Amino acid sequence: VALELAHPLVFGQQAGTRTTGVTAVCALVAATIAVLSVRGRITTAMAQPLLALLAVSAAFASFVHLLEGGDPVDTVPLLLLEVGIGAVLVHRWWFVGCSAVVWAVVGLAAVIIGGPSEVWGFWAFYLGVATVLAVVVHLLRRRNLMIASRAVDRALRAATEDAATGLANRRGLGMLGREVVALSRRHNDAVHCSFVDVDGLKAINDRFGHDAGDDVILAVAEALRRSARESDVVARWGGDEFVIAGLGAGVPPLDL
Repeated sequence: VALELAHPLVFGQQAGTRTTGVTAVCALVAATIAVLSVRGRITTAMAQPLLALLAVSAAFASFVHLLEGGDPVDTVPLLLLEVGIGAVLVHRWWFVGCSAVVWAVVGLAAVIIGGPSEVWGFWAFYLGVATVLAVVVHLLRRRNLMIASRAVDRALRAATEDAATGLANRRGLGMLGREVVALSRRHNDAVHCSFVDVDGLKAINDRFGHDAGDDVILAVAEALRRSARESDVVARWGGDEFVIAGLGAGVPPLDL
């Protein structure tokens, strides 16, 4: 914003005022989005569209700047903007769309301003280089985010999943159970919960060894998983105890 306030000195009072006015509006949009973000009003679904709005507004401000100055050198902010788009716009189609806007701005400015074609060809070449760099940055950022997301998923599964059976553990049951209860309240539905205890497991461990006992636990876990509905939560409470919880009446105990 401070740099844009110097436009009247560079382009003259009329040109500088127009450019500064456009930049002030874009800065106001950016400040509004920043305040909403700090206050937690921006959801994940809104993030990419708002970032695209910032990129398009910055491209428009650069376009006005370019027309006011009439100098192809003023495409430098657009080259930097193109690289920035690759870093912040993770969604592929938002990235492609905003990159197309930057290219359209440079092409339209070349048609309006005119001048030697080799000059604009020079800047088109460097915009191509910036676009290639933006694509590389975009792909690397998407890859790093996917790696980070997988790592978080693995950590969450490790914290909420029983390592032996693959069922939810007690912590996972607490998290998923709260979701089941909240959903039942929204739909005014019942909640069922069944506790299953494996009898005689100690005798199996003593007679056949703990490996055989583990096989029994795995067999029971698979049987419960197959018996429960897809929407039910099946968890290992600990040792030889299991829990099935879900909406509605659930599977009758004798059938289970």
